[in-house]
Amino acid sequence: MKIIFSGVILRIFIAIINVYYITLPGAEYDALAFHEAAQSVSKSWDNINLKIGWIYSTALGVIYKYTSDSLFLGCMVSVLAWFISAIVLKKALNDLNLIDSNIQIIIFFYTFIPSSVLFTSITLREPFQLLFYNLSILSLINIFYNKKKKYFLLLFLFLLALSMLHKVFIFFSIFVFLILGLGKLITKIKILYFIILLLITYFFYEIFFNFLLKFIPIDQLSIYQIIQFHINNMTISRASYINEIIIINNFSDFILYSIRSLTNYFLQPFPINHENIYDSFLFIENIIRLFFVVLIIINLFKFTDKNFAYFVLLVIFYFFTEFIWALGTNNWGSAVRHHVPTLGILLLLSFYSVKK
Repeated sequence: MKIIFSGVILRIFIAIINVYYITLPGAEYDALAFHEAAQSVSKSWDNINLKIGWIYSTALGVIYKYTSDSLFLGCMVSVLAWFISAIVLKKALNDLNLIDSNIQIIIFFYTFIPSSVLFTSITLREPFQLLFYNLSILSLINIFYNKKKKYFLLLFLFLLALSMLHKVFIFFSIFVFLILGLGKLITKIKILYFIILLLITYFFYEIFFNFLLKFIPIDQLSIYQIIQFHINNMTISRASYINEIIIINNFSDFILYSIRSLTNYFLQPFPINHENIYDSFLFIENIIRLFFVVLIIINLFKFTDKNFAYFVLLVIFYFFTEFIWALGTNNWGSAVRHHVPTLGILLLLSFYSVKK
């Protein structure tokens, strides 16, 4: 707990610097936009926005309305979300019965990875995405290892909250429930499972389809065209790593694009693209993250572990999340933020070694 409390103090310090002294890189634009949207909600309920992604600013606005619309307060809400997410992760690690020394390593990196420190100290959605992702993983662990049926309903609620924070997690939520639907455990509560699955399908189909239809004619395009339409209409910036028009005509094109996207998503900015010290720090962090991924791959050869099948399932969930992020990301500024929600499961899988 000492490491976690140190992380809280560090994040409060970062928030103070960002609010009262100098706006830190990555703490402008979206962070201020969410704060300003929350301020408008605090002034009038007419400004409530329940659309996917913006529900965070609405919730923050409700807090502002009954307290103070201070940017520092908004930052403290994010720090609180990170603190709870750390407690949840530690609970998951203990439930898995991981080796004590590995738990300390995981909590250390979870607390002090630089990009996570910054993005969980300011008014962004990432701390809450991280929190609900960790809660979802904790629920899955209890479903798998402890056979606790009550966590199935909690999993649904956590995934619902996660999906309201970003549309990427709609795909993740559907994927999780489809995979769980193939397991033996769900046969015991099959009626509840299908009811929840139908609710998810109906609820998200209506919201997601109508939302996308405003920007992309998804009723007239193939999945390949939708992907290229999305990536080709993204804003080009200094941090963009795809500047030409992307054409995806078939599965081969899709595979090539996927490989390129994953490479850029995990490694950019390459040294040749470095223009300032922040780019260099980000590249070093990417190398460290890639090292963790290598550890996950090594752990996939621990066939003798009695819970190996469940470990593989969590690995699939992690890589699926990152794969979906990679397909729709076109600059390393966004990529580093998108790595934050999966930091907990990345470290868990990297140092997965249970007590005998």
